[in-house]
Amino acid sequence: MSALTTQPPHHLPSLSATPEHRHEQLKGNAAMSTEHNTAETSDPAPDAVVAAPESVHRADSAAPSADSGHINGEAALRDWEGLPADTGIIIPTFVTPMRQPENTWALLVQAVDIIGDFDNAEEVELFVGDWLRDQPPADLFDGDLVVRVTPLDDTVVAVDVEMLLARHSRWHRVGVWLHLGTAWPVILAPTAATVMELSTGVTELSARQDAAAPSVSPLAGSDRGAVSALLDVGLVKPGDEFLWERRNNSVRHIARIRADGAVVLADGRVFATPSGAATALCGYGQNGWGVFRRVSDGRSLADLRRALRAQRGQ
Repeated sequence: MSALTTQPPHHLPSLSATPEHRHEQLKGNAAMSTEHNTAETSDPAPDAVVAAPESVHRADSAAPSADSGHINGEAALRDWEGLPADTGIIIPTFVTPMRQPENTWALLVQAVDIIGDFDNAEEVELFVGDWLRDQPPADLFDGDLVVRVTPLDDTVVAVDVEMLLARHSRWHRVGVWLHLGTAWPVILAPTAATVMELSTGVTELSARQDAAAPSVSPLAGSDRGAVSALLDVGLVKPGDEFLWERRNNSVRHIARIRADGAVVLADGRVFATPSGAATALCGYGQNGWGVFRRVSDGRSLADLRRALRAQRGQ
């Protein structure tokens, strides 16, 4: 398919900021209003994709040029990282939540980026997520990670935090941290990053085994990701193309949905879940449901999953 070809954006300056530069850009901007601090960035190259895993950790990543603007505020950071518009930024810290918003069940972790030694708190560069209003069905959220924050009481600035992973149609407890202060995101980030990478690694291995066969056989059983449920009801069709636009490296990642629900990247790699594909593309734990948007109508996979839940009355 023509949209799956690689076209390096030679005409654009490099916008691949190192995490250290990103941290310096954001430091001191926490109090700025997101409505008045949007970044002025160059448009990404059309139909440009990455043919191999690339990461913000690369030593040759160049910091944004003066012409590309600065990352000021949450809205600009979301645009820079290619995150959904409603994603909440926890690190780089704007406000550390010490209690969940009313009528929410958990924080759906969207991305966690850690550089270097996990024991060094300064190395947690990115921790973002969305607040879910209710407990979603685990079968549609397979591989997704959530965090639940419970304040001890109104007089103590401390929380208990529980982490859950959706796997095999159940929410499994990953761990519980008791009596944490405002640094709880830094404490949880290494575990969250590890769990996200391990869970997406399992789905990648299963999909790769099928893709390596002379005649590609469909994924089956527990290997079929939640995208297959969207295919079953016609919300997604085989061959649908989805775009992830990330301004921090001026490329647009194109993925195609296979008939069995697997996600095929431009370079031919196959993943059983959108999150596995997104993690491989960016080099750190990433939830692919929110970042991939259908080329034909702009709807994200997360939007389509919400539509399926509405159909089911969930």
